[in-house]
Amino acid sequence: MNKVLAHLKRYNPYAMYAAKSGLKSEVANSYLSWIWWILDPLFFMVIYTFIVQIVFQTQQPYLPVFVFIGLLIWNFFSKSVNTSVNIIAASKGIVRKIYIPKYMLVLTKMYINAAKLAISYLLLFVLATVFQVTFTWNILYTIPLILLTFLFTFGFSTMAAHFGVFISDLANVMQIVLRLMFYMSGIFFSVSQRIPEMYAAIMLRINPVAYIIEDFRNVFLYGRGLTWDIFIYWAVISLILTVVAIRTIYKHENTYAKVI
Repeated sequence: MNKVLAHLKRYNPYAMYAAKSGLKSEVANSYLSWIWWILDPLFFMVIYTFIVQIVFQTQQPYLPVFVFIGLLIWNFFSKSVNTSVNIIAASKGIVRKIYIPKYMLVLTKMYINAAKLAISYLLLFVLATVFQVTFTWNILYTIPLILLTFLFTFGFSTMAAHFGVFISDLANVMQIVLRLMFYMSGIFFSVSQRIPEMYAAIMLRINPVAYIIEDFRNVFLYGRGLTWDIFIYWAVISLILTVVAIRTIYKHENTYAKVI
């Protein structure tokens, strides 16, 4: 634990600087610059809202905001995992020349996605105001839900980064896994409303993204409290996954340069 804290203190400035550079490079040649970080989730919200409301004729209170919440959580998780699978091999110039804990490479990409998440989170309040969502103090529960999202995503992405060094086809496999998770996570439907209660309870305990999206909507749109038993369940799993992932990285990081 002391080693991790020491490394975070020492290398986090590098991760923050690299994340800022990454954000700047993304919009360097774009006329709309950072405005794309607002337009991108909005366009997807409009597309999925159209599909859900017009094609499938689904009736859901605050539907555009409902869909936007699903996209907000999903985009952060999926983009972080996708970029992490090959992150060590893609950073072989750094890995071979200097020492840096390899999970810091994952953290750098997550900082980039976290910046976009923060913009989307602020935009969520604008949309909620436009669609006349009634705010309650339970909205504050979105903060621990976002922290849970970050913790689980970090642990999962770090494990993916480790195995991505040794399994060349992992990126393709992960695409399939993420596609399956997308349809099982309730991005444009409510897990608890569309799935029988017994199966919905199982779904929320095997898919953390589905749980986070479901509870995020409950506290933000409907003023309900957290489902504490499932929240604690996923918090413990996320913490264990993160510890195991960091230990795995430390145990094998001397072999990464040889493999890549």
